[in-house]
Amino acid sequence: MKIKSALIFMILFIFLLTACTAANETKKNASEQSSPAVNLTDTSVEDEKTESVEPNAFPTAPIPVFDTQSDLVRVDEQGAVTFEITPSDLNSSNDALIFEVSMNTHSVSLDMDLAQLSELSTDTGKSVKGMQWDGPKGGHHVSGQLVFQTIVDGENILTDAKSVTLTIRDVDAPSRIFSWQINK
Repeated sequence: MKIKSALIFMILFIFLLTACTAANETKKNASEQSSPAVNLTDTSVEDEKTESVEPNAFPTAPIPVFDTQSDLVRVDEQGAVTFEITPSDLNSSNDALIFEVSMNTHSVSLDMDLAQLSELSTDTGKSVKGMQWDGPKGGHHVSGQLVFQTIVDGENILTDAKSVTLTIRDVDAPSRIFSWQINK
């Protein structure tokens, strides 16, 4: 369900970006002409694009493998707190996995220890609790690093894993779930 929502958001974003680009081209072309009768509010280009989009049409593309840093950013806007999370290196064999976390709100105090509310799990069934949260306690705009120990009983939990899921509980929502594919 979250993947459908993300895909819908991406399609709408691309549509709006295309419409804005077309509108800017129309305005640019109109300003280059010397005729005073040019109508800068003509939206016929945008209307044509709107009519060609079928309502409730969902793409059936496979889930992408994330290779660039911007593809790794995950956002959750439940409740009054917006989370933005980016893993530092999912393909690492280090002893720890670090996530850059940004939380923003205008009504909730962000004074919790995020490590105590977080769990990292893999598609192989292995999981660990958060080890460290270095963000400040309190405020409405908080950023920091959330760290998970990846070595449990002498074995790296990422071994043979194809995906990881970070679950954060009880921050103005029952749970927030963020998932990433691991490129190997």
